[in-house]
Amino acid sequence: MKKVRNSSLLPIMALISNLGDLSVGIGGSILIASFSRSVTVNSIFSSLESFGIIILTLFVGSTMDRISKKKALQITYPLLGLILLIPFFFNGVYFIYAYIACDIVMTFIALFAQSAYNGATKRFIPDEQVDMVIGKNTTFGNIGLILSYLAIGCAYVLASELNDGSIIYKFLLLVGSIAYLLFAIPTSLLDENYDPNLVGHDLATNSTLAQVKKIYHLIKTNTGLRSSIILAIFISLLMGYFNSLMVYLWSSVDPQYTNIVYLIVDYAIGTILGNLVLRTKLNFKKSMVLITLPALCLIIFAVSPSVYTLSICIIAVMLSCIPVSTWISRIRIRRTEVTIQSGQASFITFGSSILDVFFGTIVAGIFDLLKKPLLLPAFIAIITVIVFLILGKDMTAYEKTPVVKN
Repeated sequence: MKKVRNSSLLPIMALISNLGDLSVGIGGSILIASFSRSVTVNSIFSSLESFGIIILTLFVGSTMDRISKKKALQITYPLLGLILLIPFFFNGVYFIYAYIACDIVMTFIALFAQSAYNGATKRFIPDEQVDMVIGKNTTFGNIGLILSYLAIGCAYVLASELNDGSIIYKFLLLVGSIAYLLFAIPTSLLDENYDPNLVGHDLATNSTLAQVKKIYHLIKTNTGLRSSIILAIFISLLMGYFNSLMVYLWSSVDPQYTNIVYLIVDYAIGTILGNLVLRTKLNFKKSMVLITLPALCLIIFAVSPSVYTLSICIIAVMLSCIPVSTWISRIRIRRTEVTIQSGQASFITFGSSILDVFFGTIVAGIFDLLKKPLLLPAFIAIITVIVFLILGKDMTAYEKTPVVKN
């Protein structure tokens, strides 16, 4: 019964976490987009968080492997929720200044929160249930995304009724704050002692620096693990960058947001289809076909931008990235030890953050100068396809290696 409880709580946590993350992310993006419609400006603000992540993430991830993940989750997520409430004590332009200051602080706290969460599955779930729970985490997490886009719809309705555009980002930030505070409920119910044999053997005993070196050496020498991490980095880049620029992309084809309901429907359809594909048995060839789909759609959007072509892109990105990223996670998590879960996941965050800064500043600036800013997402998608082609054999071989049990 205790095992079932943890298996039910983690998907609920995924739902709440995704609801909070996307609501806050979109709310912040709308706030920035209200100042500038330049893809470079939007990309730079999107990349600011990545600078802090690049500096600290590897050490934070390895630190999380050495301490109780339950305690870390109980502290960090509610703290994020409380910090998000601070800007609401200010009015006008001071609200924006307060949010920017809070966002900087939250970036570093979120590092600890995400690292603890990324390493939680194998710690709280029995080996025989890991695949099932990873799938449920994805499904429930995507329900959280849909709820977040419903919140966006509600925010626009409220803003229209009250004739106040600032209601949109304020409403979304408030939703995010409430979600982070609610995260404490399922976290407090997690049972760290479901397996007495695991207690005392689930934490790394190395120093933080030694743990970073250990994981780096493992990634360097294990071709399959290295390939799975690189693929996860590019999938994270494609999906994360596309979503972070969604406000900019949508405003480029629908400046008055008169068709915003399509945005919500598109994400819902893409998420549902992605979860249906997730129920099938994936392999590299199927994943290759799936990941090629958004590249083709994004090229069409860049050539012929409209609400309809962007809608197709949203559905394609969600349809492909949801099952493929889950497939990669299943393979990697099951073939790595419980004592390095947060640490190895931090290398994915580290890599995707470096690429986010690179594409969000240098590459975005180049496309802006060329007057072709809408080509940027397509360019990222094409590179992702190329990386998949290069690492295909390694990933197929890695999937055939034995799993590592707790």
